[in-house]
Amino acid sequence: MNALIAFVSYHGNSKHVAETLAREVTSRGHQVQIVPVLQDQSRNDDWDVLFVCAPVRGGAVVGPARRFAARVARSGATFALAITHGAPLNHFFSPVRSTRKLRRRLENRGMRALSDSLFFRVTETTGPLEEGFEQKLADLADRLA
Repeated sequence: MNALIAFVSYHGNSKHVAETLAREVTSRGHQVQIVPVLQDQSRNDDWDVLFVCAPVRGGAVVGPARRFAARVARSGATFALAITHGAPLNHFFSPVRSTRKLRRRLENRGMRALSDSLFFRVTETTGPLEEGFEQKLADLADRLA
C-alpha cells in the first residue's frame, strides 16, 4: 500500500506527528511519501491512503490542509485525519466540529475513512505533544491492510 502523508505545521507539532506516522507505516512494509504542504505540494499521485496531519486554530482545521486534502481527494481512496490542538475536546474551540466538516467533505468526494479522527493535544504552543501519541499512531498504522 502507498501512503501520502500531508502535513501543515507552524510550530513543529504536526510535522512530528507526520514523521512518527511515516515511521510506523514504513515499519509495516508500506511505501510512504511525505508532503510538507506549506513548502512543497509536489507529490506522486500513486497513493492508496491519504493521511492529513494538521493543527486546528481558532476552532478550524487550518486552510492549507483543508484545501490540499480537497484538491487531492479521489473516489475510492482511504483517508485519516491526525489533528493537533491546544483546546480541550469539550471546549468552544474544540477541534471536533471542524474535523467533522473536513471528514464529510472528503467522504462526499467518495473517500472512505480509515478510522475516526485522531486528536493530539499540544500542551504548549511548541509542544510537547500529549503522552502516548506514538501509540495512537502505531494503532492507526496497524489498520492498514
